[in-house]
Amino acid sequence: PLNSTLNILRNQLFIVSIIVITLSIIIAYFISKSLSNPITKLTKAAKSLSNGNYNVNFKEKALEYKEQMLEDLCGLLKINSVLDETTSSEGAPFGKGIKEALDYFLKIAKRDGFKTYCDAGYAGVLTYGEKEDAIGILCHLDVVPTGGNWKFPPFSATIEDGKIYARGSMDDKGPTMAAYYALKMIKDLGIVLK
Repeated sequence: PLNSTLNILRNQLFIVSIIVITLSIIIAYFISKSLSNPITKLTKAAKSLSNGNYNVNFKEKALEYKEQMLEDLCGLLKINSVLDETTSSEGAPFGKGIKEALDYFLKIAKRDGFKTYCDAGYAGVLTYGEKEDAIGILCHLDVVPTGGNWKFPPFSATIEDGKIYARGSMDDKGPTMAAYYALKMIKDLGIVLK
């Protein structure tokens, strides 16, 4: 029964991921077609989220977070979060490693002042803002088995020549941490979502 439930969840998550990716591509397409300068438009959009009484160089601001983001990301990448049904239990339906990655991530969010919620180990939620409308970013912290030849151990999070070598650095722990820090930057700047 657990295997069939997991297969159903995997299929549903795959379908949701495809929908999100497709919508992202469509939105990016329309933004690029309607703008002569996407960076200017994004800056204007960010200002419209708040009262607009500030002037921020988002690239410079993002660089202020670099060291902490790398530390948080490397910590996450060092967690072996491959599905392991042999260690699944109540609160850890996908195994201990995935639960450890989820707990680690939610701990970071809580540290940074976000409201967090863990749905029995199936999913985690962090929120910013007080209204019913919300921005959702769908991410996952599990990784596929390592296999193959690795230049460095797959869960070492080794940095060399400006690159991080680790399972999950591209799919999806790295992008998850980037999305998280974008939201953290918005929160830290006091941008009120409308």
